[in-house]
Amino acid sequence: MYSTASGSSRRAKRGKLRLMCVDSICNLEQNHQENPPNKYEFADIKDSCRIEYNGESIEFSIKQLINIKYLGQGCFGSVILTQLEHRPDVIFACKRMTLEILGNNDYSSQCDLRAMRDVGNDRHPHIVNFYAALIDLINGELVICMEALETSMDKFYSTLHSRIQPSSNLLDLFIRRLAKHIVLALDYLKSKNLIHRDVKPQNMLVARPVIFKLCDFGICETYNDSISLVLHI
Repeated sequence: MYSTASGSSRRAKRGKLRLMCVDSICNLEQNHQENPPNKYEFADIKDSCRIEYNGESIEFSIKQLINIKYLGQGCFGSVILTQLEHRPDVIFACKRMTLEILGNNDYSSQCDLRAMRDVGNDRHPHIVNFYAALIDLINGELVICMEALETSMDKFYSTLHSRIQPSSNLLDLFIRRLAKHIVLALDYLKSKNLIHRDVKPQNMLVARPVIFKLCDFGICETYNDSISLVLHI
């Protein structure tokens, strides 16, 4: 994937941000004797799952996910709008992250699975919902299935200005609403002892009717006293 001259520097930089999978949330193992190359096993993540979707219990496998269109790039992975096979009403935003083997006992997924499980299951009105995590054994990828929303803040704002010239009062109400929703999301993260560290328009999603949600927790950090002290200086 990184075959350019800058590939080694990219790998080195990315290695500093890797998230080690050492607990029950993200415990990656590989049996070199029994499994062929690129076959991965997580302690509690398989290639199929059962979820609650809009009040309905649905069971599906990774093979039933059909890619509709590419949505963008997040921390350590691409995001694709995905539909469940034979169920056009079941739609996800799926984040796909390539798993990397760094050594015999050193495995990394570089993912935001831990944070998504911590905050995405609570159905907070201003945090994107988490549905499931699956393993794509064929491509060696971790797939996180999340709530699919209409657009991101950067695309929404540019589209708005290209079509109409909003009044100052409308812009003021818009900015107030945006600020309120994102602050509520950040306050919720604080209650979970998490700091997002990557708040930007691309990570603010827009739902109807004009509800803003925070997404992409790939570089979240645990909130502690030392960080708190730095932030308040």
